[in-house]
Amino acid sequence: MSKSTTAIISQLHEVLAPHGFWRHKHTWNRTSGSFIDVIDIQVGQGGRWVTANVGVTDPNAYRHCWGGDPPSPTDEPSCTVRTRIGYLMGDTDVWWPLNDPQTPEAVVQAVAARVLPFLERMHSKEALVAFLTKKTVWRWKYPPPIIYLAVLKHDLGDPAGACALLNDLYETTQGPWHPAVGEVLTSLGCR
Repeated sequence: MSKSTTAIISQLHEVLAPHGFWRHKHTWNRTSGSFIDVIDIQVGQGGRWVTANVGVTDPNAYRHCWGGDPPSPTDEPSCTVRTRIGYLMGDTDVWWPLNDPQTPEAVVQAVAARVLPFLERMHSKEALVAFLTKKTVWRWKYPPPIIYLAVLKHDLGDPAGACALLNDLYETTQGPWHPAVGEVLTSLGCR
């Protein structure tokens, strides 16, 4: 781990710990109600650039998709909604150079100004549905975010909307995801 990466992790931990986050290597988790907040520092290939990944996990949506509880610590790919810090700052991906002595402070400031407010906004099933809907996850045809959206809709009292999403996914999915989607359809009472 580079000196700059160590500085980012150290300074970020000083900011995040008072907000209830605990750290495991380069990932921070916090439980807020029933949700798990995740912040992860990612160093790019070649070790010259750094960014932050952010997400919120709804454990019920995770259980329906993966058949068990979220891992502890929860990593960003396991999140129900996820994004990179750059998209919270604007409409582009942002990577900071690790050889710039101002990078640790820039990352910490961006996390404090953009990431923490985003996580706070995501602490309701309605907010998670709005995020996934805005991303039009059903167009990706990648099952996990569609399953998450369906489970959240079901939890919010829209079983018809949940079943419609899952039935469409079931009809277009092949391979190992096909029976998994079928299990979710059954568990939510869609068939």
